[in-house]
Amino acid sequence: MPTINVTHALCRGLASTFEEALQLEPPPEPINVVKARAQHDDYTALLRQLGVEVLELPGDDACPDCVFIEDTALVINQGQAVITRPGGATKRLHPCRHPPAARRTNDAAVAQLRELLAAAGGPPVYSFSVTAAAAAAGAPATLHFKSVLSALDARTLLVADNAVGRGLAEQISADPALAAAGGLQLVLVPEALGANVLSVGRHVVMQEGCPGAEALVRPLCAARGLQLYLLGMGELAKADGALTCCSILFAR
Repeated sequence: MPTINVTHALCRGLASTFEEALQLEPPPEPINVVKARAQHDDYTALLRQLGVEVLELPGDDACPDCVFIEDTALVINQGQAVITRPGGATKRLHPCRHPPAARRTNDAAVAQLRELLAAAGGPPVYSFSVTAAAAAAGAPATLHFKSVLSALDARTLLVADNAVGRGLAEQISADPALAAAGGLQLVLVPEALGANVLSVGRHVVMQEGCPGAEALVRPLCAARGLQLYLLGMGELAKADGALTCCSILFAR
C-alpha cells in the first residue's frame, strides 16, 4: 500500500485559556491546562523523532482553540494551500485570515473547492456529509469529518464503528466515481479516538487508551510494513480534539 509522504508539520502552541475551548459537551473532569501542554509537547517531540520538521507558531490566549490548527488550511500540493474559515467564531482568530466569501461546508463550498483544486492541479474532490450521516442514523452531530475517520495509508481509511461512522462508510462505499478510481478499504474500529491516526510515511500514531482499535490496527500496520506508536493526548481530547487536529502535515 502506498504511504503518505510527510516532511513538515505546522503546529501551534497551547493557549493558557485552553480550558475555554469549544466542546460538544463538558468533559467529566475539567481540562488540566498544564497536563494538556505537556501532552502537546510530547506530540511535537514524537513528530520530530519520526523525522518531521516541526514549525510551531506561538499560542494565542484570545483563541482557546488555537492548538487545533488543522482547521485553518488544506494543503493541496508542495506549493499551494487553501485557507479555510472555521465554523466556531473563536476559531476564526487563528493567524490566517479567511476569505470573506467563505461559508460553512455546503454544496457551493464544495464546488469552490473543486474549482480551486482543479486550477492548482490538485487531486479530485469526493463529497460526503457528516450531517446527513448523523441525521439518517438519528444520532447526535459530530464536530467534523475527521472526528470519525482518518487515513491509515493512501488506500485505507479507519472509521469509527458508531452511527455516524457507519453512515459515512456507506456513503463512501456507494460513491461510483470513487469506486471507478479503485475505491478505498474501510476498517471499522470500536473507539472513535482510535479511528483518528497520524500517518507519517512508514509511521502511524494512535491515541493511547483505545485497546479495541489498537488490536485491529496493529496487525494492519504490520502487514503494510508500518510501525504503530501510541500517544496520550487525553486532555486535548476533552475539547473534542484528536491527533490530526493538532498539525497540518505536508511534504516539501
